[in-house]
Amino acid sequence: MNSTETNMTETVTPAQPVAEVTPAVAKRPVGAPQKPVVFPKTVFTIVDLATKNPGICTLTLRNRVKAGLASQSLIKLATKLAKDAKAGAPVKRYMLKAQYDANQTNLAKAAARKAQAEQIPADQTPAA
Repeated sequence: MNSTETNMTETVTPAQPVAEVTPAVAKRPVGAPQKPVVFPKTVFTIVDLATKNPGICTLTLRNRVKAGLASQSLIKLATKLAKDAKAGAPVKRYMLKAQYDANQTNLAKAAARKAQAEQIPADQTPAA
């Protein structure tokens, strides 16, 4: 064995981990500032989002929707197939989570009012 072969077979011990030092000055973001994306308060698709935000490219809008789904500020709704659809993938629909929760609460309140109205027949009035 020559000296190069022995160096290749030696085990190297890792150095002690170095604690990360935070810089005194915060790093500045690189590039242009992000453009604000306006999300509709109703159900929307990427096409709807592109028409509402004309100065922002579709790829950016897709990335913002993806980030919104990851942070759970947006939800993806179940897809519905069109009755006259012949080919292609169904359109993906999204909605703001806060608006979805508000709609669900309103639907639950309406169902409770309907159930209460069905319990009391219209011809009978409650005794006061």
